[in-house]
Amino acid sequence: MKYYISLLLCIITLQISAQQVSSEALKAFEAKTYSYKGKELPYRILYPENFDTSKKYPLHLFLHGAGERGSDNQAQLVHGSDLFVKMNEQYPAVVIFPQCPKGDYWADVEVTRGENQNVFKYPASPTPTWAMQAVTTLLEETLEESYIDHNRIYLGGLSMGGMGTYELLASKPDTFAAATAICGGGYPANTARWAQQTPVWIFHGEVDAVVPVIYSQLMVESLLQNGQTPRFSLYPNVNHDSWTNAFNEPDFFSWVYGHTKETGDPADTPEVITEDCTPEWLKFSESSLLTKFEKDNERLKTTNNSQRIVFMGDSITEGWSSTSPEFWEENPHYINRGVGGQTTSQMLLRFRKDVINLTPKKVVILAGTNDIAGNTGITSNQTIYDNIITMAELATVHNIDVVLSSILPVYDYPWKTGLQPATKITELNTLLKDYALKNGHTYIDYHSVMRDAQNGMQSLLTYDGVHCNKAGYEVMEKVLSSAL
Repeated sequence: MKYYISLLLCIITLQISAQQVSSEALKAFEAKTYSYKGKELPYRILYPENFDTSKKYPLHLFLHGAGERGSDNQAQLVHGSDLFVKMNEQYPAVVIFPQCPKGDYWADVEVTRGENQNVFKYPASPTPTWAMQAVTTLLEETLEESYIDHNRIYLGGLSMGGMGTYELLASKPDTFAAATAICGGGYPANTARWAQQTPVWIFHGEVDAVVPVIYSQLMVESLLQNGQTPRFSLYPNVNHDSWTNAFNEPDFFSWVYGHTKETGDPADTPEVITEDCTPEWLKFSESSLLTKFEKDNERLKTTNNSQRIVFMGDSITEGWSSTSPEFWEENPHYINRGVGGQTTSQMLLRFRKDVINLTPKKVVILAGTNDIAGNTGITSNQTIYDNIITMAELATVHNIDVVLSSILPVYDYPWKTGLQPATKITELNTLLKDYALKNGHTYIDYHSVMRDAQNGMQSLLTYDGVHCNKAGYEVMEKVLSSAL
């Protein structure tokens, strides 16, 4: 697939490339090249101290980001190599850092720059780039070495390398004992190929302006749907450089090397952390549901609320603020209370604190798509409808005008394919529209102006078939403004 790198990504690439590789890393990692289809793939390899070919060692493959591409066989060591050298005594392993050529990419992904964010499109059946083909063949040949322990093969990558990590996991699902993916993304439904075989630790900065955090969140949601609870580290106020936080995690190496393919359990290394890794947005616990906006809610209670309008929703509402910030700046009385991944039952539980207690003039409710996707279990249209109208009735009792929104069109969910949601969405929207008309509420019909011929979302308005890009939010803003 043809791919395009955005201007912003290129600028950050140049900044990263300017960073220096330590002399210790250059000395420890031996420089080699691998010939594939008439071209050379530079790579660096780290062997354990007192390396003995009669022994068995883990193999760890790490894929760098876009900023380290080239042919100098050094830049790929900028991030993480010092840590691998430092930890190699405690966790002896053969470590490979290949270098992707300029103009190539680890993953098959189309990247375009939107007005306020980069958009990444991953194909369901990726065509491996030359770089991915080369590194895969290098991996396979290295695995033929007698000193490699096939039960302890590990994979990791950051940014572009995080995307390559997901693609390689999908193409070789039985190979890796554990993986780490830092600020990456992939085609979510492909996690079904490896979710049961390979535990993964995912890292992302909450305000990443290069690879938006939604791409990691989609992978987490898909893994949960496919029976794996991944470890997910989300760093508040961190932009694209989430690898610094990831590499500073005290148990980064003990977690990775604590897994083996043979048992699926920790090997003879420090104990693996076993805390609940379910993402906060999918929990029903009081703390996760009721504290996200607690401080801001307290502040709002002391300010004028005569024209306040609260928007209650999921990631479509939440992402509206970051993708189209000027819309919210121009309407300071609009209060965003969207939480990515949440279903209507979770919104109902937080409705009092995030809506009623703010005593707004209106509430705009946009919810239901995550219920249809099964984020918190299979939910019928009747139950989704009941939850939404319960929120509406609670608002009415407290003299809050109700604005019900149609669910946005979706042909298929990338993190849970095959559910055929288009018909369910159309049926639910009919119920919501009828309820609004019978009860004197405003109904906002986004669906009819955003759908395509298959009742999915028009491709120009979305980056994954579910969530809006800038153009999508602009359509929503026009529809909303005329309705309000």
